[in-house]
Amino acid sequence: MLYAFRLIDSKFYSALNVNRKLRNIAAHTSEPFEIEHIKEQLEAIIDFEENFTIIIDKLARENLYKMKEIQMRDTVKLAEGIDEMKESIIQEKLKTLWNDPYVNDQLVIWKLGYGLTFI
Repeated sequence: MLYAFRLIDSKFYSALNVNRKLRNIAAHTSEPFEIEHIKEQLEAIIDFEENFTIIIDKLARENLYKMKEIQMRDTVKLAEGIDEMKESIIQEKLKTLWNDPYVNDQLVIWKLGYGLTFI
């Protein structure tokens, strides 16, 4: 109805349709629903405004990076103090963070979450 009355444009309408189709696939299929198979469709959901994909990507990357850094610091129990060796290990791991396929799969989920929040 919003599209019929021209209250939303075709890009936003398309993003909503992609979201609806993915939701139906996830809810009504007996096959495993894996993010890696639908990355292009997820990108289409957040591509409803000029440069919006760039903004969402940056927001998701920054916050995922912060969360991973906090997790690493908690893992090595740095709450009582940071020694230089532990800090250098953390910094090295953070440099290679985006080469980890698991982290990249998480990034897709984060981007979807932020995109849907803004929709």
